[in-house]
Amino acid sequence: MHLGAWLSKQNMTREAFGQLVGGKAHSTVTRWVHGVRLPRRDDMARIAVVTNGEVTAADFYGDDVTGAAESERAA
Repeated sequence: MHLGAWLSKQNMTREAFGQLVGGKAHSTVTRWVHGVRLPRRDDMARIAVVTNGEVTAADFYGDDVTGAAESERAA
């Protein structure tokens, strides 16, 4: 599920979600929602926990989760 859809479903603000995933700023969550930035691996893990697995790395990276993780390590 897309993060924006999950936030709408939960009627949760980006500010509230940011606090739940480690004190992230509203602007950071907005960038994730719009695909401007991708969450780091540790943020991705917190997102999956907070959303009870409804939003996962595959929702950000598509089917190429493994390749994306390798690209992140190289960066």
